[in-house]
Amino acid sequence: MWGILAMPARTVVVKKNEFSDAMYIIANGEVEVEIKPKPRTPVLLRTGNVFGEAGLLENKKRNATVRTVRASKFLVLEMRDFHRVASGHPFIRAPLGFELAPKRACPVAHWPGW
Repeated sequence: MWGILAMPARTVVVKKNEFSDAMYIIANGEVEVEIKPKPRTPVLLRTGNVFGEAGLLENKKRNATVRTVRASKFLVLEMRDFHRVASGHPFIRAPLGFELAPKRACPVAHWPGW
């Protein structure tokens, strides 16, 4: 169900406007989220942070490009597996929905109910 992905520094993980097919938990590393227009300070996510969940929850294209800052490892949950698990356990969607409004760099350990 969970896949593992290792990527070198300065590599695009997901690209804005691509089809959302998975969500990612940063197991080890750091990424920069490129949002246009750019915010005043770069959006950095680190170990324990999640990205890509918006596309799974809202069935939309990716809203940002995410690039590794340094070599990073990710746990990857593909869309079909996410929906299969979430359909039988709706409580899984709640912490992810919490992340979306507003999106915060919040480690999984700090999600409500975890």
